[in-house]
Formats: sequence, structure tokens, C-alpha cells
Amino acid sequence: MNDKLRRAIKTGIIDEDYKDYLAVEKIPHDFSEKYEQRIGELIKTNRKSGHRHIKITLRFAAAIIATVLAVGSVTVAAVPPLREWFVGVFVQDNNRNAEITHIKDNSLDDFSIYNFVKYVPTFVPSEFEIKSVVTTDTRHEIHYISGDKYINYSQSSLTVSNQVDTENMKTEWVDINGKKAFISYDSEYTIIAWTDGTYAFEIDGNLCKDDIIRMANSVKSTN
Repeated sequence: MNDKLRRAIKTGIIDEDYKDYLAVEKIPHDFSEKYEQRIGELIKTNRKSGHRHIKITLRFAAAIIATVLAVGSVTVAAVPPLREWFVGVFVQDNNRNAEITHIKDNSLDDFSIYNFVKYVPTFVPSEFEIKSVVTTDTRHEIHYISGDKYINYSQSSLTVSNQVDTENMKTEWVDINGKKAFISYDSEYTIIAWTDGTYAFEIDGNLCKDDIIRMANSVKSTN
């Protein structure tokens, strides 16, 4: 199992459950002699068998955690280490294009759709002006123009999936306010995608890479 996932489970579930266990008043109890004998046999058997190495696929691991969360009446959103493991920028590169998603297992709830807070870029190159704004319950878009140049900014729920053109383009990972972002660019066009853990963001346009990155770093809540 992935080390980061293991630490997330320990921090977010096991440690918290153990605290709850310690908080419960201990009740006096007695076990039968037969029960004690059976437990002793199981312990001996376990010592002889040694350690077993179990390979768990990503999807199976996600299913296990989802089940634990359901039984424990908690959510990924309520457990920061788990949310960090499930939410990010995940890129599947197919040579000519890359599919970008933001949740490892889309069966998990997207908590951003329940209380959508708009974010906007506070830096936009001075020559650009807003052409249109489109806002729904799960998406906020701003389209800018300057002559024949354009910039598209979007903020979406985490369930969004985008196809990014990477053919004959340079691609790399950059930092946007402490989060990993995927960027694809050439001399005429740039697109960047990232998430802050609650929303998915994307900016594209015929701007240079540096301006797009500066614009992405300027995105802030309107609240």
C-alpha cells in the first residue's frame, strides 16, 4: 500500500478511533477458559506463519477507505490527510494529449458542489478586458480578450475531467500557491490546470507561460 495512503489512514482514522477507544469507560469482563485457550492457539499459529505481503490496487484501496468512512460516519473532507491523498492533479499522458482529473476515485463525493464559493484571478495583463462571465452552481468562467488574443479562466467542481493537447508542446509541473500544477505550452499557447483541494482550476490562452503562471498564482476567493 502507498506509504502516503498508509500514513493518511493511520493519522485520519486509526489514531482518531484509538483516542475514542481510550475515552470509553472500561467495563469489567471475564472470558471462558475455552476462549482463552483458543486465543492462545491462534497467537501461536500467527507467529509460525510469518508476515504476509498483500498487494492492494489503487481502486481496491479506495474502496476500503470509502467503506471505513461510511461505517465511521466520517468523510474524506473531514480527514485532511485522506483528502490530500484522494485529491490532486492526476495526468494520464497519451503522447498527443493528456487527460487531467482531480479525484482518484470518482465514486467519492465531491464536497465542493455543496457550497460553491467563487474564485477569480486578481492579476490579468492590463491590455485584456472581460468579454463574458458564466456562473453556475458548480462552475465559474471568465473569458478575456485583447484584439485577437484571449484568455479563458475556469473554476469547477473536482469531478471535471479535461483533455489537454500535448502534441509538439512542452509539459512540466509547476508550483501554484503550494500546490502542484500541470502546464502545457509552446511559443503561442499555454494551458495550466491545478486544484487547491476543493476546486479544480484551469487557465488557457495565447499568452506566455510566465504570465499564465502569474495569473494562476493570483487566484483568490471573492468572499
